[in-house]
Amino acid sequence: MSLCNASRVVVWTPVSACVRTMKSVNTRFPKPVHINRAKVLHFTRPIKPKDNRTMAEKCNLSQSKQNMKKLIERPASPIEEWAARQVLKNFSSSQLVAVFHAEGLTEEIRLKLYRRLNKGNMKLKVYNNRICNMAVQGTPFENMKSLFVGSNVFVVSDEASVKSMLKITDKVPRIHLLGGFVIDRLMSPEDMRNFSQLPSLPMVQGQLAGILSAATSRTYHLLQANQQRLSNNLSQLVKQGEEKKNDETDEGS
Repeated sequence: MSLCNASRVVVWTPVSACVRTMKSVNTRFPKPVHINRAKVLHFTRPIKPKDNRTMAEKCNLSQSKQNMKKLIERPASPIEEWAARQVLKNFSSSQLVAVFHAEGLTEEIRLKLYRRLNKGNMKLKVYNNRICNMAVQGTPFENMKSLFVGSNVFVVSDEASVKSMLKITDKVPRIHLLGGFVIDRLMSPEDMRNFSQLPSLPMVQGQLAGILSAATSRTYHLLQANQQRLSNNLSQLVKQGEEKKNDETDEGS
């Protein structure tokens, strides 16, 4: 005798059960809803109020510019002034200041880029745009203010090693060159690439010294040509006179 009969517990057994006969559910092309339900969904959907703002007012970029303008107009704190002085000091002591736009630069990529630049005697810096605008105000770097937009990183170096910098940064697709200051001159990305193709300064100085020395030696030879020719003619005349005198002596004897 079973336990159920012993305890007199009534066990309910379902008459029917739902069984899925399909192998998989079609999620790409779902079955359309019933016509009555479709009508209910259509007439009960929410109606949003019409936005009467202009395209410029809807643009998030315009709002961010307005917020940035309010941020720039507020007075600077002592910490920001100190940071601006440090940025200006770093810019002034460097012959190369390059500005790059960072597009989703992760910490791992930033660390690898920092190590590669550090081997080439270059430094990777990250500055706030507000601090940079304060630092370059009224200085020779003021024309760089148009580059301080968005998320930027800076490469500074005591040497104008533009070729080495481009060789390293071109391998990182997450950063894009916007321009920079090279030897007290503002350059565009194209100008910096043209500058990197120029020979080094010692090589140019050696070529210039060779050209100047060649012109000097040519001038010296031209000035000495007449004197050398006169000396050769006189030597030839003396030699001919001695030969004639020896011939006359031989005939007399």
